[in-house]
Amino acid sequence: MSDYNNNSTLDILVKAYTATTYQAIAPKGDILIRIGVHNPDLDLLLNQYGFVSWAFITAWNPASVVLSLSQNQHRHREMIGHLDYTNIPYLEGSGVGDDTDWQPEKSVLALGLNRADAQEIGVLFGQNAVVYGEYKGKPELLWCVV
Repeated sequence: MSDYNNNSTLDILVKAYTATTYQAIAPKGDILIRIGVHNPDLDLLLNQYGFVSWAFITAWNPASVVLSLSQNQHRHREMIGHLDYTNIPYLEGSGVGDDTDWQPEKSVLALGLNRADAQEIGVLFGQNAVVYGEYKGKPELLWCVV
């Protein structure tokens, strides 16, 4: 899905991404994130770790092209290696679509990323978009391709 000049393709992606729960496994319980819905648990988490922004990122199924489980697991390990190497703190999680035909995607909630860094990691791992948020704000889609 790389033709983003096609409005129907973009509409399909937006619908799929907004019909997903982005779930982070946090020490005090899972944090459930939805596009456009403020979650005070995220603010508490940011306060706890001393950050003002975050991004929810996956390396699975780049450009919405379904890969095998082993390929996706390998890509996830590569992303974790990148985050560890660059000292970006994160919590493990998964993106779970309302459409049960789409397999949940292993992901991370990366803490302290600004928009540019979040987008850069999304581009690095071939993603159409990442979910980005700031303290007291609503999660939003941050597009990585044009």
